[in-house]
Amino acid sequence: LIERYWRAENRNFDNVANAFLTLFEVCTGEAWAPLMWRSYDACSDTAVEPDCAIYQGFFFVGFYAISGFFLIQLFVGVVVH
Repeated sequence: LIERYWRAENRNFDNVANAFLTLFEVCTGEAWAPLMWRSYDACSDTAVEPDCAIYQGFFFVGFYAISGFFLIQLFVGVVVH
């Protein structure tokens, strides 16, 4: 019998610091898709349920699109200025 334990992923929304790091990772586009797929399964604190929160994908895709637009605008503003 294999002993198993529950642990949180490195990027999560458990506290403010981790949430900012997670949103920064999504904003920069660095491996945000696996984070989105893991969030699909996160519905409760006890166990993982496959595809129980598909609506969370709308948040990640929307945040990625909007934050990417603002990052490009900031970069262009700094270069032009």
